[in-house]
Amino acid sequence: TIVASVGHIYDLAVGRGVYGYGVEHDNGLFIPVYTDIKRCVKCGHQFTDERDRCPITGCGGEVTRKLDIVKVLQELATEVDVVLIGTDPDTEGEKIGWDLKVLLEPYAREIKRIEFHEVTRKALLEALNNPREFKLELVEAQIVRRVEDRWLGFALSEIAQQYFWPEYCITVLQEVYVNKAKKKRKLLEIPPCCEKNMNFSAGRVQTPVLGYVVSKFEDQRDP
Repeated sequence: TIVASVGHIYDLAVGRGVYGYGVEHDNGLFIPVYTDIKRCVKCGHQFTDERDRCPITGCGGEVTRKLDIVKVLQELATEVDVVLIGTDPDTEGEKIGWDLKVLLEPYAREIKRIEFHEVTRKALLEALNNPREFKLELVEAQIVRRVEDRWLGFALSEIAQQYFWPEYCITVLQEVYVNKAKKKRKLLEIPPCCEKNMNFSAGRVQTPVLGYVVSKFEDQRDP
């Protein structure tokens, strides 16, 4: 039996912890707080807070939860001798696989991790014949990466959306849309610059690297 988890099961709980990024701070320890992912059936938006309807303005679509998938997987796990988890062979895949392992352990006789890097008969047979244990160091690496996503990526994205998006929208996008409208000789809807654009974001890796590049450029430019 081959079934899919459809990606991650858990994600950091928005609204919890320091600055609402899903990480608690207690006695000098930083504790990630996870909850199951919800997904809008209508627009596909994924989120973690407890809602029955999609939080995207104007959507309001029905919501499914990853725990619904987990319940199906738990039922299937009781019917087999061994569960083989073959998520992607990277830190993301190891974290997804680990979450599934923890959730299925009470229902499964045995759970193993298989790893393959290509979808071929040879690679699949080799993976099936060489199951392994989970690598906790990869799971921990993904947890740290996700915390960085929130502390750096989310925090900087909110600043970008608040201050840089309106300026970019007004000075660049509106001019582009006006020029397109003139060429097509019809009115085009200009994007609202006063509303937050969730797609205007800053990455946890790209932003510090960009800052480093700008800093080095400024150092060389100064006499």
